[in-house]
Amino acid sequence: MTKPVLLAGVLGGVLGGAGAFVLGRAFPAAPAVVVEKPHEARPFADDLFMKLQKGQADEFLAAVRVGYPEYDDAEFDKLIRQPMLRVREGAVRGYGGAGSFEFFRETVTAPDLVRFTYLERYPRGCLVWLLYCYRGAGGWHPIGLKFLKPDVVL
Repeated sequence: MTKPVLLAGVLGGVLGGAGAFVLGRAFPAAPAVVVEKPHEARPFADDLFMKLQKGQADEFLAAVRVGYPEYDDAEFDKLIRQPMLRVREGAVRGYGGAGSFEFFRETVTAPDLVRFTYLERYPRGCLVWLLYCYRGAGGWHPIGLKFLKPDVVL
């Protein structure tokens, strides 16, 4: 390849890149806005997590208890209640201060089954909460709950 052809290729590439940069800054692309209507079970899930945020852990756990009919009270206490309270207490110690809940995502698996993901934000970290809800004869019911560190889920 001759030097003039090589020089023309490099100069064209540099000028083309600079021109694209200037035009990109002068006419930025409009951000994509996707507005989705919240799932009909979302107020139910929001109400549950507001109980936790207000310090009403017993009320929250009483509502979640419906989703674990296979456990007797002692098993529910050992497998759900105690671990949940222990994780939240550890998060307060480790991440500092009280947490606040923020809706993160909903995943509709079927018309009557949806998973809600919430972040419990702390000053130095967060927990991820997964709430599974099912629409039964009497309305929406929790059927499962997980509380994890973000690296386990995301």
